[in-house]
Amino acid sequence: MNLLPTQSVQTEEDAETEVDVADAELAAAIMSRRIIQSLITMEAWEGYTFADHQIRIKESHDLYGAVMWPSAIVLCYFLDTHRDTYNLLDKNVIELGAGTGLVSVVTSLLGGLRLPPR
Repeated sequence: MNLLPTQSVQTEEDAETEVDVADAELAAAIMSRRIIQSLITMEAWEGYTFADHQIRIKESHDLYGAVMWPSAIVLCYFLDTHRDTYNLLDKNVIELGAGTGLVSVVTSLLGGLRLPPR
């Protein structure tokens, strides 16, 4: 009679599959906040819902500085979904290399203060 407890062994492949599923769920949650243009227009913009506001950003595709970087969207999602942990109310916020400035807009909507120009 075998009285040894059985152990569950997780393979490296199973762990990678779990990470892939978690990544896909996170990407779906982030993209669910995207606003799709309902009309075809000459002016292209991207829209997202963060901090209970709909935000529309017009990109400039001829310059790197005015592009909606994916990392900005991920950071905005993180700050919006972790409001209690990372409370920005009355905190000074500075964004360097702002791209379109989406993170600055969202942190402002979440209560962050902008630093005055010097």
